[in-house]
Amino acid sequence: MTEAQLPNSERPTLDTEYRIVPAANGILWIKRAIVLFKRNPGAWLSCSILLLFTFILVLLVIGLIPPLAPASFMLTSLYLGGLMIGSHQLYQYKKFHIQHLFAGFETNTATLCIIGLLYFGGVFISSMIGLSFSELLGFKFPTNEEIQQVANDQQAAMQLMKSLLMPTLISMGFLIPVLMAFWFAPALAVLFHEKPVEAMMKSLKACAFNSLPFLIYGIVCVFGILFLSIIVSLVGLLFPILNLFLNFLLMLIFNSILIASIYTSFEDIFPGLNHPKENSDDVDIDENSDSLIV
Repeated sequence: MTEAQLPNSERPTLDTEYRIVPAANGILWIKRAIVLFKRNPGAWLSCSILLLFTFILVLLVIGLIPPLAPASFMLTSLYLGGLMIGSHQLYQYKKFHIQHLFAGFETNTATLCIIGLLYFGGVFISSMIGLSFSELLGFKFPTNEEIQQVANDQQAAMQLMKSLLMPTLISMGFLIPVLMAFWFAPALAVLFHEKPVEAMMKSLKACAFNSLPFLIYGIVCVFGILFLSIIVSLVGLLFPILNLFLNFLLMLIFNSILIASIYTSFEDIFPGLNHPKENSDDVDIDENSDSLIV
């Protein structure tokens, strides 16, 4: 996969100014992501499987060599950048295959790596601030000895989880701006050739000014995965042999649609992607509201 496979005539314009979209578009992003997934589910699932096993391997390596932790964030940026290229190809009615997962290793690789490192730094700093702020509010975190003591005591373990709930929520609050800065950054890097800091700042601003659609998007994602999990659990009760397989398949599908929704939200918020189709005889995916092009 090379940059030449995304011809200049099909690249977005250099208009990278974001726009504010209606709150209901948060649902539309998911619907459009499902349409993208249905176009080539085999490729999406293959990418998700490879991603899963890659990051399991990375976590094992980090467990042995902790200083390599930033590598996982760099890989996330590289893989996501490649999948944004693949999603854009799929949007353009071009082929999408597993090789797109590695497109970020050949297109704006240095930029994606820096974005990954900045993402790691942001997560680390925000986590430290969140922990410090929690301690200032009087929330104390358990020591390793305390954690080991409750390992075989279910009631104590539940109490420990309750005590960690508020500090975790506080830490997540500090982490949200970092996630917002990263959300669109790989796509801006590979599709608009933005520099790392500029890409993350534009991503942060675009997400912040579109907080309502992102709130709707998050709520729908949470309730959607809960609903599907309940259905899978019920099917698992009837057919226990299928339980593990269905849960694994659900995880892969959810991961694929989540990644596709990053692109569909990006395409919606950044008008530079709304460029004409190359061929006048191209048609939309369908004639209903699920269409990728409205």
